Amino acid sequence: MITVEIGSETRDLEDRQTVQWIANQIENRKNVGEPVEIIIHIDEPNANIDLPVRDCPSPGGSSGGRPLNGREQDIVDAWRSSGLCETDFAVGSLIAFLKQIKRYL
Repeated sequence: MITVEIGSETRDLEDRQTVQWIANQIENRKNVGEPVEIIIHIDEPNANIDLPVRDCPSPGGSSGGRPLNGREQDIVDAWRSSGLCETDFAVGSLIAFLKQIKRYL
């Protein structure tokens, strides 16, 4: 299962409305000056990792205190190259990353 957490709300990536919800949440929070705190939770048989937007894991990092497996490392590498580590990340980059994440699993 892949879920997206923004603030105190969490949505399943499989829900068709999640992409629109993400865009709305980010826009609404930016408009009122609230911080945009996003965490992508991946809990799949081949990968179990959390990816916080604007806070990228270091190369060869860990997931829950253990070394990353090969698939998790591929996901982290894609995450880092997507620009989502930046303070002013692009919403389109986040959505593009989410749409292609399944190919790493």
